[in-house]
Amino acid sequence: MDATILMLAVIVVLASCVIYMAVRRPGADSGDELSRIIQAQAELSGRFQQSESSLNERLESLTKRLGDGIAKQTEKT
Repeated sequence: MDATILMLAVIVVLASCVIYMAVRRPGADSGDELSRIIQAQAELSGRFQQSESSLNERLESLTKRLGDGIAKQTEKT
């Protein structure tokens, strides 16, 4: 029975914390922080796209060179 009361108390405290966090209003700093996070995410997205493009170009070049090398080797044999 003591464990049941303890568990009930923990549930009530956790529920109170959840309600408090849901009801409280974010401060003015939260908007600034969110803007910085969105800006950083946009920059990272742009960098990722540049890296992806560069990697694709390099892979295409490697594939072409490999294909040319195999074609030359086939002609020799």
